[in-house]
Amino acid sequence: MLRQIIISNFAIIKNLDLDLTSGMTVVTGETGAGKSIVIDALDIALGCRADPQLIRHDAERCEINLVFDITNIPQAQKWLNQQELSSASECIIRRQLLRGGRSKSFINGTPVTLQQLRQLALYLVHIHSQHQHHALMQKDNQREILDRLIDQRTLLADVKQAYLQWQQAKQTLEEFLSLKIDDANRALLEYQVEELNEIAPQEDEWQQLTKQQQQLAHSETLQADLQYCLAVLNDDSQPGLCHQLNSIEQRLVEVQKHFPECTNTLDLIRSANIQLSEAYDEILNLHQAIEANPEALTQIDQRVTLLHSAARKHHVSPENLVFHHQHLQAKLDKYAGCEQQEIDLEQQVSKQWQIYKQLATQLHQARATTAAKISKQITKSIQSLSLPKAQFSIQVDFKETAASQSGMDQVEFLININPGAAMMSMAKVASGGELSRISLAIQVITAQQDDTPTLVFDEVDVGISGATAEIVGKLLRQLGHKSQVLCITHLPQVAAQGQQHIKIFKKNTAKQTISELTTLNREQRIEEIARMVGGIKITQQTLAHAEELLAEA
Repeated sequence: MLRQIIISNFAIIKNLDLDLTSGMTVVTGETGAGKSIVIDALDIALGCRADPQLIRHDAERCEINLVFDITNIPQAQKWLNQQELSSASECIIRRQLLRGGRSKSFINGTPVTLQQLRQLALYLVHIHSQHQHHALMQKDNQREILDRLIDQRTLLADVKQAYLQWQQAKQTLEEFLSLKIDDANRALLEYQVEELNEIAPQEDEWQQLTKQQQQLAHSETLQADLQYCLAVLNDDSQPGLCHQLNSIEQRLVEVQKHFPECTNTLDLIRSANIQLSEAYDEILNLHQAIEANPEALTQIDQRVTLLHSAARKHHVSPENLVFHHQHLQAKLDKYAGCEQQEIDLEQQVSKQWQIYKQLATQLHQARATTAAKISKQITKSIQSLSLPKAQFSIQVDFKETAASQSGMDQVEFLININPGAAMMSMAKVASGGELSRISLAIQVITAQQDDTPTLVFDEVDVGISGATAEIVGKLLRQLGHKSQVLCITHLPQVAAQGQQHIKIFKKNTAKQTISELTTLNREQRIEEIARMVGGIKITQQTLAHAEELLAEA
C-alpha cells in the first residue's frame, strides 16, 4: 500500500507531506485548492511525462517521493528483485523535475528509466480519473478493460507472439515471391553463369596478372638495371663497393691497434659491409629470377584482355569479376529449388496461422466467459446508481478479419437505459450524467477484480448527487476492505464514508499562494462535510446533517 506522499515545489504546492492509512481515504477541499494536483504528482512520480512548467515559479526543481509498503505485494517484490532494486518490505520512488526539461527518477535510491517506473507502477497503483468515461467510448480501451479482468496475461502474451510469428512468416513468403524471377530472366542468369564458368575468374587473379604483365613487359630494362647494381657492388674487372669496404675494414683494424677510440667506426664499417653483402645476394637472386619470356607475356596479355572484356560486359571492374560470378551463381542456386521453397514457406504461413487461431480461440472463450459474468455485476451496479431499468452487456464477437496482436475479437460495451429498447453502443445511448454513473459502475466493478493494492479515484463521482452519491460512497468504502482506496471527492455523502479524511486548502500571502493539507479529526470532519453540504454559510442544520452522514457511515 501507499504509505506516504511527499511533494515539494510542484505547481502551487510548496511542501506537502501526506501520510496514508489502509482502507478508504478521502481528500476534499474547495475548487482550486490543489486536490487533483496531488493526483497529477502521483501520476508523474509513476512515470508519466511532465511539463517543466509544473515546477513552482520560485524554484529550480520539484521533487515527488512515494513510499510503499510492499510486504503483501509479491509481484512488486519479484520485479524489484529481477531489477536488483529490492529493499526489504519498503519501496521508495523519487522523481525530480528540473528547469530545462530534464528529469531524474530513482527506485530505492538507484537511478532508473521512466519505462522502469511505469512497469513497477502496474503492480502498485491504478488511477481512475474523472475523464476515464471518454476512454470508455473507444473499443480498444473496452477490450483492454475486459482483458484486465480475465487474468490471462500468459495467454495474451502467447496470442501476441503467435500473431507476430504469423506476420513474419507472411512477410518472408511475400519477400520470396517478390524476388522470384520469370523464365526469361532465369534463362539469362543461367547463360551468364555458364559464360563466367568458362572464363573461371579467380580471386586476386587480376592483381597478379597485371603485376606479372608489367614485369614481363619490362624484363630487359629490369635486368639491365640489376646488372648495373651488381657490377657496382662487386665487379671482377674493377674494385666494387664490397671490395673497397673490405679494404677499409682491414686498414681500420690496423688503426685500432694504436687508437682504440676507432672501435665504433670499425663496427659501423663492418655492419655496412655485412648489409652490402646481403643486398648484393638479394639483387643477384632477383636478377636470376627475371627473364624475358615473350610466350608467357602473350598468354598473360590474352588472359587480361579476356577478363577485361567480361568485366565490361557485366558492368563491373575486372578485380570484382570473381565476386560478381559468385553472386550470380548464388542467385541461380537460390532459385534452383524455388518451387519447393515456395511450398515450404506457404506451409509455414499456414502452420503459424493455425497456431495463432487456436490461441485466439482460447482467448475468445476466456473473454466471453468473463464478459457474461462481469456484465451481470456491472448491470447490478448501474441499477443501484439510480438507473433501475438499465441493462449492460459486453459483446465479444470472434472474427478472423479482426486478427491482430490482441486476438480475433471485437469487444464492445452495450447499454440499454430504457426497457424494451435494443442494446446499443454506450456512445449512442448514454447522456452525460448517465455516462458518468455507468463509467463509475464499470470502474468500481473492475477495481474489485483488480489485484493492484492501491486504487485512486479522482473525482469520478462528478455528475452524481443525492442517494446515488451515498451508494457510490458505500461502494468505494467496500472496495477499501480489499484494497487501499484514495478518493478525491466533492460529494459529502462520499466524504463521509472515508476512514481517513484529508483536507487540502489554499493559503494566500502577500507574496505567494500555496496548498497545504491537514488530517481531520471527527469534529473537523463534521465542519468540512457541513461545508460541502451547505456551502459558505454553515448552519446548525447542515452540521447536524454532516454528523448524521458520519454516523451512518
